[in-house]
Amino acid sequence: MSDTWLRIMEVIGFDHAEKLRYEFADEVIRIPKNLPKGLIIPMIKKDIRHGNYEEIAKKYNLSASTVRRYEKWKLIDDNLISPSGRIYSKAVDIFPIRKKQ
Repeated sequence: MSDTWLRIMEVIGFDHAEKLRYEFADEVIRIPKNLPKGLIIPMIKKDIRHGNYEEIAKKYNLSASTVRRYEKWKLIDDNLISPSGRIYSKAVDIFPIRKKQ
């Protein structure tokens, strides 16, 4: 058993690790260090209605100033628009999953 798999079991527990193994058997999955803007900003914008900056920052392991900055972004259709006007896709398929060959 690989060291990575042992660490996964330690972090999420055996039952959850087994669910992942069963669901994604024979697939290669990349786990990013930081969530892409296309995923994190919509979640923050949804949470900001019901919480404060510090709570949300703690939940997503961000600073309160980053949460404030992300609050200024706009969600229009399937796009995120930064305060400077740059457009990002809000597509959820940001994490490509490739089958092993």
